[in-house]
Amino acid sequence: MPWPVALLGIAYDEYIDETDLSYPSDNFDHYELWITRQGGPTYAVPITPSLAPPTFGPDPLKGTSRVGDPGVRCEPIPAAAGCAPPPAAPVKMFGSLTLLDLRVFDACCAARLDPPLCSAA
Repeated sequence: MPWPVALLGIAYDEYIDETDLSYPSDNFDHYELWITRQGGPTYAVPITPSLAPPTFGPDPLKGTSRVGDPGVRCEPIPAAAGCAPPPAAPVKMFGSLTLLDLRVFDACCAARLDPPLCSAA
């Protein structure tokens, strides 16, 4: 029986121009997650929004969309004379990077999981 837990975090890359959401302004590529068991192997964590049944993107080990928001920007949008002030950055917000099936850490269950849930590096 699956034992899902949401891994929360922020995977974000700023737009070069906040008003242009196309490439190259949007240069976010992907994120990957790895977990190392204390005294044990390192697992590549599949990126999946659902465990029942598991759904994966084209590469199950890469998340390809932004998650959450850091709440700050390196270069805030400057105010322009005669224009309304630019909007403030959203508040810092964590999002679900993936759902992890904690059976990968159980000695009995881990051996019976199908890839990529059981992949070790």
